[in-house]
Amino acid sequence: GATAEEHAEALRKGVPFLPLCGSLLWLGVSLRADALAAIIHFFDAFIINAMIVGGLSRSAMGIGNFFRRYAQSGSLSGYAFLMAVGALLVIYFTVFASK
Repeated sequence: GATAEEHAEALRKGVPFLPLCGSLLWLGVSLRADALAAIIHFFDAFIINAMIVGGLSRSAMGIGNFFRRYAQSGSLSGYAFLMAVGALLVIYFTVFASK
């Protein structure tokens, strides 16, 4: 097998495979690091990016589209209705939901 100095020198040079049993050890560390990197990439790409960030942006766009379609109709009675709903929500949240 290789001595500790040979291992250290190979690591400093960036040699991916060390001589004999050292190469198997280095390959095992490399495979575990690659597996961990794949798990972290999956978590980042699909859980955080697609579901959390993408879900929040899609819900904000959906709410915006809803209000653009129904709240910005140009109808004075529609604006008055939405103002009354907003006033009722403010009263509800200040009186009942503050407990």
